[in-house]
Amino acid sequence: MFPAILILYIRHYLDKENKRRDALVASGREIQGTGVVESTDGEGHLVDHVVDNNQLDLTDRENLTFRYVL
Repeated sequence: MFPAILILYIRHYLDKENKRRDALVASGREIQGTGVVESTDGEGHLVDHVVDNNQLDLTDRENLTFRYVL
């Protein structure tokens, strides 16, 4: 019985988190879908690259564009 309750709680929590993230977008708050990665070129100079959030090492909590599939 305990695993069933735990599964229902996790589903409720993730559904609530999806709704919170949708509300952030609906309120007009801009959520960044890109980030900047620094690297060095052959001469040792720093070069900035704009990349999509999918290429960044972000967790599901850090990436506000991520939605949980329920």
